Amino acid sequence: MPCVRSAVSLVCLLLAIARSSFADSTTTYCLVDGHKVKFYETLLYDFCYRREEAGQDAKLKCWKEGEVVIDLDIAKGKKTGFATYSDQNGTRRISYRDGVQHGEQKTVEHGKLRSLAWYDNGVRVWEKTFDESGALKRYTRSIGYGTSQLVLDKDGKIEKLRCASGARDDPELRGWCGFEGTMMKVIYGHGEEVKLVQTWKGGALQKESPGTSDDEPYREVWFKDGRKQGEEREFDGKGGFVSKVTWDHGMKEGKELEYADDGKKIVKEMLWQAGKLKQLTEFYFNGNPKLKENYDSPEKKQSKSFWDTGHVSQEGEFAWCPSDDHRDWCENGVHRSYFENGALKQEMSFRLGKREGTSTLWWPNGKTAMVESHTDDRLTKAKRWDENGKLVADEEFEADGSRKLKR
Repeated sequence: MPCVRSAVSLVCLLLAIARSSFADSTTTYCLVDGHKVKFYETLLYDFCYRREEAGQDAKLKCWKEGEVVIDLDIAKGKKTGFATYSDQNGTRRISYRDGVQHGEQKTVEHGKLRSLAWYDNGVRVWEKTFDESGALKRYTRSIGYGTSQLVLDKDGKIEKLRCASGARDDPELRGWCGFEGTMMKVIYGHGEEVKLVQTWKGGALQKESPGTSDDEPYREVWFKDGRKQGEEREFDGKGGFVSKVTWDHGMKEGKELEYADDGKKIVKEMLWQAGKLKQLTEFYFNGNPKLKENYDSPEKKQSKSFWDTGHVSQEGEFAWCPSDDHRDWCENGVHRSYFENGALKQEMSFRLGKREGTSTLWWPNGKTAMVESHTDDRLTKAKRWDENGKLVADEEFEADGSRKLKR
């Protein structure tokens, strides 16, 4: 029966190769469903792919210079075993079970081991990468819903350490994460500069202290049972404050302060209660308030903005109202704005971000400049006066925004 264009055509081609002199090698060859063929990597992987796509069965085992590099059993399109993939840099050996990665993955570049990983039913459990000398460079382990990680520089100094309680039985992390006693670890930045110092016990961070690096911000904070506890202070690279905040069992409690670039002037103050923001105040550099917000609940806040002289410029209530345009907070109720001398400038009414009801605008001399009426964010009526109090417009509007004609 002639071969047709399908996965079968590859079988025919492979069998043709098997009958040729190319299959004479005793150290580099393949067995495809029991038939000896030349080791031809691209063609063989194409064959496997087509068998998988067609949901068919196949057996493929290959040797290269006497070493087994492919050993796959494809059952109903799902492969089990391992395959070695080559490129100009080296090889990557991947293990499979029932069509997904399972077991060891090994990468070799220019004859040197560069990475090892272990997969469980398609999910990577851990991975190690190595430097040119073969020393461990990075180790990452998935534990529960989190990830533990160790990153080392070329001299074996720690650049990053992240632990979890589940790392107790991990031989790579156990010592680093303080399961054999409290461990103080120095975390390095560039070169010999100490970025920060961490203290670990039982997989939980106990304390983080500043180092000697001048390149980036650093912080000092204590932990209890892996959660922040007490005052956390963050510094810029010159010793100036960036922020301060107090924690209670991992939740913000009390004042949180943010500082200007000089590390001295406070530009933002937040008041927390059991991890919930209750009050926020922003400041001008002259010390006067720029913004004050009081949170009545997670869905409601009162807001005031100020001129730099300290007088109120705007005030009103906001409600939490996420929508398709990604607005988080929107105006609700009556909003007022003021001239710098404190005189009322405008009063507008809203309902969850939409104009609703009557709004009034005043001239600086106190005379009314405009009165508008809105329904569901649509302008329905408007009156306007000049600065002397003379009426200059009295209009009503159609649903499309056009003026109603006066007959």
